[in-house]
Amino acid sequence: MTSPAPARPDGPASAAGHPPPPVRPWVFAAGAAALIALLAVPGALTVRRGGGGPFDLDGELTIPAFASAGLLLCAAAAAALAQRRDPGSRRRPWAALAVLFAVMAVDEATGLHEGLEDLSAVDWQTLYVPVVLLAGIAWLLGLARLRGRERAAFVLGAGAWGAAQVLEALEWTGPREAERAVDGYGIMMGAEELLEMTGSALFTLALLLAVERWSRR
Repeated sequence: MTSPAPARPDGPASAAGHPPPPVRPWVFAAGAAALIALLAVPGALTVRRGGGGPFDLDGELTIPAFASAGLLLCAAAAAALAQRRDPGSRRRPWAALAVLFAVMAVDEATGLHEGLEDLSAVDWQTLYVPVVLLAGIAWLLGLARLRGRERAAFVLGAGAWGAAQVLEALEWTGPREAERAVDGYGIMMGAEELLEMTGSALFTLALLLAVERWSRR
């Protein structure tokens, strides 16, 4: 007597041999949007009072700084997951982005870039040009692996981070040794920090969508 054939598993995991992402993309998107909105309100009130306190968007080791770092760690984890699940042969860009996002998370929480700027007397955005160039190459190679909504979220994430850096460059005026904040600094700074969080969340969303698609192949 022959034994019955094992039941064939259903669902996306059986199609590609990989389970779907641990967090559904739109669940993550809703949670990230709620987090950013919740931080925006006390952050704006803190800016209006002149800064300081646990919700200061401009501070290190504050609730917004840790939240921003947490969103970057989400992007790092999503990139690492993409590196394992991408069915293509060229997965190194995902590994590079995972490392980059993790380093950015540490920087965001601790203000490492500002410490390097003080030590070198060179604007941190100038110091980080080589890193940005390498990140841009990895981003472009990763973009080529994405489709539809994934690609849109990935592009919007880069746009949000790019806009944030433009705002940061405009927040100060004068030579470095006599640099001063421009009028409206608080509003620009708040927008900059929230754009960075939004960009990190969009990167994560793009990669979760890609992993979900790959799990269905």
